[in-house]
Amino acid sequence: MIISLGKSVELPNFIGMNVTNAKNRCKNIGITCQMSYVYSSKTKGTILNQSITAGSKVIGNTHIVLTVSNDPKPTNQGSNSGNNNYYNGGSTTTNPGNTGNQNPPT
Repeated sequence: MIISLGKSVELPNFIGMNVTNAKNRCKNIGITCQMSYVYSSKTKGTILNQSITAGSKVIGNTHIVLTVSNDPKPTNQGSNSGNNNYYNGGSTTTNPGNTGNQNPPT
């Protein structure tokens, strides 16, 4: 007895496509896609990676995760909101956030 799991399709290379085109391609070949957004210097909405290699044969209803550019990472210009680690003669001292002192401890 042979059980068919559906028609197999070859996954396209989504890398470099925009989100709209990638979603349409997924729909047209019968697979589901999930977008995972990351900070990147690439144009917003550009596919950067895919969870299943292009050219792989998959059956309909396969799920793929597409990594998408979502602008460059914001910077905190003029503020010191994170922890800063300073090397202090053999030990590390942590300055927890902006305490008003921008200089490493002595």
